[in-house]
Amino acid sequence: MILALDTYNSLNNFLKSNLSTRLAWVVFSGLLVMGLIILTVTFSVEKTYMIDQQRSVVDRFTMGINAYLVQQPETGLEDLANHMQGHLGQFDDIHTVMLSAEGFPLMEIGTRAAAMDCFDNVLLLPSTGQTMLSLCLTSVENRIAEKRLRLMLWMGGLFTCFGLLFHVLLKQLVAKPFNVMLQVAQSISHGKDSARFDESVSGEFGFLASFINRALDNQQAQQLELHDVLEHVSETEMLLHEEKEKAIVTLKSIGDAVLTIDASGHIEFMNPTAEELTGWEFAEAKGLYVTDLLKMIEEETEKNLPNSAQVCLETGKRVVCHRQKLLKKRNGNMIAISDSAAPIFDQAGIQSGAVMVFRDVEQTRQMAMKLSYQASHDPLTGLFNRREFEAQLHLLLNSAQYEEAEHVLCYLDLDQFKVVNDICGHSAGDQLLRQLSELLTGQIRDADILARLGGDEFGVLLTHCGVDQALRIAENIRSAIHAYRFIHEEKTFEVGASIGVVQIIALSGSAEELMSAADMACYAAKDAGRNRVHIYRPSDTELAERKGEMSWVSEVRMALDEDRFDLLCQPISTASKQVSRLNHFEVLLRMRKDNECVLPMAFLPAAERYNLMPEVDHWVVRKVIDLLESNRAFAECSVLLVNLSGQSLCSKEFTHFLDEQLSRIKEFTGSLCFEISEQAVIANQQCISAIIKHLKQLGCKVALDNFGGGITSMANLKGFQMDYVKISGGIIRNVSDDPIDYAMVRALNEVAHAMGAETIAEMIENKENYAAIKSIGIDYCQGHGIALPEPIELYLENTTYMLNVQ
Repeated sequence: MILALDTYNSLNNFLKSNLSTRLAWVVFSGLLVMGLIILTVTFSVEKTYMIDQQRSVVDRFTMGINAYLVQQPETGLEDLANHMQGHLGQFDDIHTVMLSAEGFPLMEIGTRAAAMDCFDNVLLLPSTGQTMLSLCLTSVENRIAEKRLRLMLWMGGLFTCFGLLFHVLLKQLVAKPFNVMLQVAQSISHGKDSARFDESVSGEFGFLASFINRALDNQQAQQLELHDVLEHVSETEMLLHEEKEKAIVTLKSIGDAVLTIDASGHIEFMNPTAEELTGWEFAEAKGLYVTDLLKMIEEETEKNLPNSAQVCLETGKRVVCHRQKLLKKRNGNMIAISDSAAPIFDQAGIQSGAVMVFRDVEQTRQMAMKLSYQASHDPLTGLFNRREFEAQLHLLLNSAQYEEAEHVLCYLDLDQFKVVNDICGHSAGDQLLRQLSELLTGQIRDADILARLGGDEFGVLLTHCGVDQALRIAENIRSAIHAYRFIHEEKTFEVGASIGVVQIIALSGSAEELMSAADMACYAAKDAGRNRVHIYRPSDTELAERKGEMSWVSEVRMALDEDRFDLLCQPISTASKQVSRLNHFEVLLRMRKDNECVLPMAFLPAAERYNLMPEVDHWVVRKVIDLLESNRAFAECSVLLVNLSGQSLCSKEFTHFLDEQLSRIKEFTGSLCFEISEQAVIANQQCISAIIKHLKQLGCKVALDNFGGGITSMANLKGFQMDYVKISGGIIRNVSDDPIDYAMVRALNEVAHAMGAETIAEMIENKENYAAIKSIGIDYCQGHGIALPEPIELYLENTTYMLNVQ
């Protein structure tokens, strides 16, 4: 126990000593242990070697004695002893020789010590017989012990000197710089951040000091950066907190309802407006599922609608509802709202929720309904007005054309209504109109449509009604009006009605033509004596023409669907040296049917009558711009004249389509010239004027087609900015033979030039016509006498084409 305690204290004191002492002691102890191990191994080998030497000496001595005995077989013990004494001089290691026989000593030569190693061998003496020869040599253990002692003393001295030298070296090379670094480390650990290790020390300690200093500098810099970042974060948190407070105040102040939901669809926030519109307080609603709180219902069908916030969560996209819907409040009341929802993403781009905004549009809805009602109803009678009546007529016309349904239009004009106005005043007339409106409502079916068209005129649309039934209904209406008596201030008035009836079938014309036919039938009833019904019946020729047009309508639609149209080009020649040298072509349309080419005059009238021209113009414009876009060299040196119908030009949808297509060839819009007929310009001056200005702003050119077909319209055309005027071929055809046509063409040419436009003469069939129009000073000419229409592809590769007729 005491020994263990002393060992522990010694070890503890050793560990508390300085580094050089501990390292020196460790090295010294290691060397000592290694030396002991080496000594042990070495002396073990040495001992074996010495024993082998002893045996060798004994064997050589014994062999020498045996050889003597062989030579002197009669030798006695005394002679043998003398010989052995002399033989011992050759062996320094043998100290004692003894002979014994049968256990009795015969002789002993030399001195015997206690610590000797003895070896026995057998000799054959003639006198004594078998004799035991014993040889004693210096003890191997003693010799080993002496060597071990000398070597241990030598090694002890050597190791002691080495240990002292190693201790001094370690103290100077390791312990001293290490202690210096330890002192600096202790200073740093006590908070002295400016302390640094000495980098001037050579060797590994200098490198280590430099490395640690760099690490300390980097750590200190990072600490400063971290401190700055923490300060910035703290400031940012304060700003964010302030912004959050402002945002919350703003959300609570705005008039729109705002609520946010988490990624699972549960309510996280509601502003006061949302509380008011839903009937839920935020404290109660927080954590509820959004679809349980906001129940959307379609107003017309009363079906449940998907919640915009839920749809936003599922799709991850912004949801904007353009139609109005009803919100079912907590108390069961319904309010009209418009709403939208947008996703909320975290910094990693993962959707963390959604925000929904909605507002009460009940007042707006009521106002819109009121405006819609006012836009479609007559304020005096409450019936549909003329605008809504014509819209319903278009629907029934489409139904007749595509569903082969049969309807009837009735046009009513009151007789003797002016008498009531003149005698009793307009207020009495208004009262009469209201009463007759109620009377007429009772005479028609629920599915029929009644409207006041203006003044004392009414219109009735009898849906899904044959002619015979329509005539009976019209006669009942006439009889009821004739039997009605209007009383005002003790005055009684009798009125009547003249009714025009028109059948609405697939072969009917446009809505405008139907209204015109009904008006004519009504006036026919008036001319026949008033207060009667007259039905409009088209002639067989007219019906045949309509039937033919209807067949072309389906053919045009199929050609559009099957892409069976082709574009041809007819070159336009220069007739004057003063005009542009660009190539001019008119784009012409053809239809392919049964491997034959169909001219436009066969199918375009039907397309005009049944409003298919916008679709045809869409196809032509798209194809022409495709060609210009893919053949830019041709576009740079050419002008293509493309015909557009009045129906297309007065359509906002077509205007947007033109803008979209022209954006593909922004640098070549000057290569397009749109032809507009004089008739279309006169019939739609306002919208045509606007589209002309728009086209010219886009860089396109505009041509007036068929100029001179309505010579009385010159005054109406002076305000239009045309680039080209195409003089009607009807008067060009005889310009070389008829002096009146010659004078008219010259006048038209002067008017066009006065308008700032260049002129083009159409339908040049021969050289005489060309010579006549050239003498007049017309700029360009076109016709079969100049060049025939050819596929447009023939001209795309030849960008230097220019046709001049001399």
